[in-house]
Amino acid sequence: MGLSRLEQETCITFNRAEDTATAWLFTHEPRLWRLMADRGIRPVREDVLEGRIVARAYLVPKSWIRVRPSRKATPAQRAAAQKATRARMAARALAQG
Repeated sequence: MGLSRLEQETCITFNRAEDTATAWLFTHEPRLWRLMADRGIRPVREDVLEGRIVARAYLVPKSWIRVRPSRKATPAQRAAAQKATRARMAARALAQG
């Protein structure tokens, strides 16, 4: 039997006591596995359950870890962004002939 959705977590651990500028990223998320592979980062540990890899652990630079809330654009900001995008698309179309 596999892990429940609740047990499939991602943990990020780093502290100020260690001199190394690395953080542990332990995840059950295949999307993060692909992201790390695309960046050439190999896991330092793989957990296997019933013959399948269920989790991977990576050492990554602390500078990669960011905590930022998602931004909620106001209707005016969305309208301004749409207008700017249309202007860029029109300029690109003119430049291409």
